[in-house]
Amino acid sequence: MIDELEDHKYEVDRTVVKRRGIYKDIYRSSEVRWDHQFRPNFAIAMVVAPELFDPDHALECLSLADKILRGPTGMRTLDPADDDYRPYYVNSNDGDDFHVAKGQNYHQGPEWLWCTGFFLRALLKFDLPRHKTRAGRIETLQQLHARLYEHRRTIQNSPWAGLVELTNKDGGI
Repeated sequence: MIDELEDHKYEVDRTVVKRRGIYKDIYRSSEVRWDHQFRPNFAIAMVVAPELFDPDHALECLSLADKILRGPTGMRTLDPADDDYRPYYVNSNDGDDFHVAKGQNYHQGPEWLWCTGFFLRALLKFDLPRHKTRAGRIETLQQLHARLYEHRRTIQNSPWAGLVELTNKDGGI
C-alpha cells in the first residue's frame, strides 16, 4: 500500500481548482473537485501536528482563511467561490432542491463556531515564532484579540450570555 502511494503520480486537474495556496483536507476522493475545496479543517492539523507544515505556506493559507473563511464568529465550512457553496442552513427545509433540503448543506457554507478556535490557535502557533521582538509578539496577540471582538460583543448582547454553534452567511441566524 505504501509503495502504491509513493508511486502514485498525483496530477492536478486545473479545471476544478478554485483557489491556490490552500491546504486540502481530502486526498483521492470519489469526486476530484472535492480534493480541491477550501475548508477550515486544515487548521486542526496545523494545531495537532505543526511539524507537517512549512511555516511560510502555513501563514499564507491562514491569511487566506482569515479573509475568505472567517465570519464574525465562525468559520465558513466552504469557500464562497466554490460551486457547492450554500451558506444558509435550514434544517426544516423539505423542499425539492437537493443541495439544501433536509440539512444537506450543513458542510457547504454555514459558519461553525468551533473551527474558529483551531484557526486562532494555528495563527498563534505559526505567527508568534516569526517575531523576534517583544513588540512583534505583542502585535500577534493584539491581532488575535481583535479577531475575538465579535465573540465578546455577541456574548455581552446575548440574553443567554453565549455563542451559537452554527450561523448562516456572515453570522446570520
